[in-house]
Amino acid sequence: MKAEFVDVNQTRKNVRVEIPSDVVDAEIDRVARGYSRTAKVPGFRPGKTPPRVIKQRFKDQILHEVAHELVPRAVDDALRERGMAAVDTPDVRDVTIEEGRPLTFTASFDTVPAFEPGEYSTIALRRPSSRVEEKAVDDALDRLRQGAARFEPVEGRGLVE
Repeated sequence: MKAEFVDVNQTRKNVRVEIPSDVVDAEIDRVARGYSRTAKVPGFRPGKTPPRVIKQRFKDQILHEVAHELVPRAVDDALRERGMAAVDTPDVRDVTIEEGRPLTFTASFDTVPAFEPGEYSTIALRRPSSRVEEKAVDDALDRLRQGAARFEPVEGRGLVE
């Protein structure tokens, strides 16, 4: 697999990937074998259709599935090889895939920008005081008592002094 990286800017990168034709052909054969097990083609018993007929009849679906298998794997391998991490899913475009030819595509992605934190050992921090005044505690308890109080009318007795 060949991968060519192009820096668009500090965070945006493009990678042009070419997957060799032998890898593409092997994947096409694997997918075609899967199709031949399940495809119902007139004139053939299920599971007995020749791979050549399957490749002709389901060419677009097979190539689509092969691209969906190989492209994410190739992008991940290229990024891992270069030591990069994409922030989001790469945008893949210009995919060309044919049997007997290499698979080529371009992927664009954003990376985390490199930054230098500088000298941080000289930074001094002050912790705010966590002391609580007695009056603040009493006020909070009074508010809780008032909030939980129930005012119910008393019937059947007189005013008590």
